[in-house]
Amino acid sequence: MKNQVTQDNVTQDNVTENNVAPNNGGGSNVDNLKGGFYYSKEGEYLGKEGTSQNVFVATKITKDIKVQSGNVTSKQITFEDKSQLNINHSDFTYCAGVIKTEGSEYEEMLFIAHTTNNEAKFNNKTMKFELSSNYSTTPSSQKKSIVDKFDDEAKTKKEIILLTKEKNARKAVIDVYSGGVDVSNGSQRWDGQDFLAWGLYHSPFKKTNHMHAKFAQFGTIRISKNLFDLFKNNIGTSVSYAKRKWENPKVKGSYTYDVPEEIFLDSNNWVNDTFVYSTNVNKLTLEATAVRHQTIYWKIIKK
Repeated sequence: MKNQVTQDNVTQDNVTENNVAPNNGGGSNVDNLKGGFYYSKEGEYLGKEGTSQNVFVATKITKDIKVQSGNVTSKQITFEDKSQLNINHSDFTYCAGVIKTEGSEYEEMLFIAHTTNNEAKFNNKTMKFELSSNYSTTPSSQKKSIVDKFDDEAKTKKEIILLTKEKNARKAVIDVYSGGVDVSNGSQRWDGQDFLAWGLYHSPFKKTNHMHAKFAQFGTIRISKNLFDLFKNNIGTSVSYAKRKWENPKVKGSYTYDVPEEIFLDSNNWVNDTFVYSTNVNKLTLEATAVRHQTIYWKIIKK
């Protein structure tokens, strides 16, 4: 996962494998005349019909079409239990594409998807808007839509691994747009191990006066002891940044950081089993809401 440091159900339609137009009818919010793109709840691409940009979660049923002799002459595809998502196909594939770069496995992607959705709601924007901005630190050149393909199109081990990751990313976006439980508990930001390693004094970036960006961007930082201990234990006692050539400004030539950084060890910064540190740069409080592996998630509170 990349560390974020910026301010960051309807009438059944029958179609053939040649995408014959579906039957008319269905719910008021579904454009059955033009069909759309279909995916399983697990993020598998099931197929499309018509020219619409609609996106559906559905179950795909394939039936053999036989002649009197009993020979199978064609197959008929039925998309059942359809539910339309409130996002068009272009945005859906883009969001999944960026989410894919932000997480290594499904649960990470799920957290990131919900966190991004919370930020989008906070700003009255869309998930696509947020992920295309510097809110996502994925380089612009890597922000690409996922190309729809059927499972049987993945032949090699590399293709199968990539397909699994793409399905996980779509599954995460589907969960958000299907009204899934917000596993992030309302978070809008996230950080990795650098947060505990850099703290208030050890960031390699002079523009933040060697503070981790969160300390430079928010007036108060709050973390419960339970979440802090979980985060710390998941990271360990030290972090090496040798490959990135980031240097601890306090130890010349060193690329290994003790974890946690000294600001988190000061008993004066712990009140009622909660880490509380105020920089007074503004009236915003950043409060930890969840920890997943080596990532901590935050919500923004305005005073």
